[in-house]
Amino acid sequence: MSILSSTTKGKLGLKAVGSAVKNPGATRLAAKATAPAAKAGLQLRKGLAKRRAQRRVGRAGQAARSVGYAVLVQAPEAAQELGLIERPAPKRSAPRIAVGVVLGASAMYLLEPGVPGKQHREKVLALVS
Repeated sequence: MSILSSTTKGKLGLKAVGSAVKNPGATRLAAKATAPAAKAGLQLRKGLAKRRAQRRVGRAGQAARSVGYAVLVQAPEAAQELGLIERPAPKRSAPRIAVGVVLGASAMYLLEPGVPGKQHREKVLALVS
């Protein structure tokens, strides 16, 4: 909805054309002044459009990251809950710990510095060979 009616707009247009015909110098001056103003307006608009585009890209990147997180982390859990894939067998850590303790104790026994370590190594070699 326009504030001015079509006839009023037409009358104003005729008055502007009439004054332009009477004063051609003013028309040239106005044309020269509007070109730099239009360029400045376009430059401001260009910067605004760049900032808007950067914000949109940032929001799209954030959405993509959250979707990627959901796919990588939540999808396997959801597939297990739905029964699409089997749950992995629980890891038995007790045998691993026992092996580590035995290896550590034997290393301390055999690699003890000084005379006791050498005697232990000789005993083991005598038993093995």
